[in-house]
Amino acid sequence: MKFLVIPALDLKDGKCVQLVGGDPSKMIFSSNNPLEIAKKWEREGARMLHVVDLDRALGRGGNQEIVFRILKEVGIPVQLGGGIRSFEDAREFLEAGVYRVILGTSAVLQPEIIERISSTYSSERVMVAVELRNRKITIKGWRESVEVSPEEVLREAERRGAGSILFTSVDVEGRLSGVDTEALEMILKLTELPVFYSGGVSSIEDIIRVKEAGASGVVIGSALYKGKISLKEAIEVVK
Repeated sequence: MKFLVIPALDLKDGKCVQLVGGDPSKMIFSSNNPLEIAKKWEREGARMLHVVDLDRALGRGGNQEIVFRILKEVGIPVQLGGGIRSFEDAREFLEAGVYRVILGTSAVLQPEIIERISSTYSSERVMVAVELRNRKITIKGWRESVEVSPEEVLREAERRGAGSILFTSVDVEGRLSGVDTEALEMILKLTELPVFYSGGVSSIEDIIRVKEAGASGVVIGSALYKGKISLKEAIEVVK
């Protein structure tokens, strides 16, 4: 499988935004036209988009209409996360054309949803998010920590039929401070599933580090929106 460089598109109040550590008060980028940004990443060679509905994740409504427009007008697969708390939520988006849904909180609190999605559709269409702050699993938009180990979440994800893992180091997310390769290597040792990395990517060198560690891909947000990394160059480097 080719290593994927996946641009992030975070949605809040109908806009494409980038936050530091998921904190709505720390916004470093905002655009009123998420659809145009999605098309821009497609033009620059992205083979997949990573879309997160922050409003849904925080229980404040959602941006479904924008998601549906992206699905209709952009020709590359979309992986979608943020507030997908039930099988019905997942089904709505998968039937609308989302390539795979990302389960975070629900994968920890209701892991049977993973099994239902993978058996109804396929394992390829469900990704489990492992989001760590201070090496602890966080849920509900990174606002709460739970006393469940990363190993338990990963084991349950495998057992229930997840197809891949998205590992986010919340400690460095959005801070452009470099990648948490130590935590990534720990996660890679705990699972046989393909692992995609997110958090702190600030340079082409960081992307190479993630690839060399053994990840299957990397999600990039702030570095793209702040102009630290060219998507075209990043894709070229890891070919």
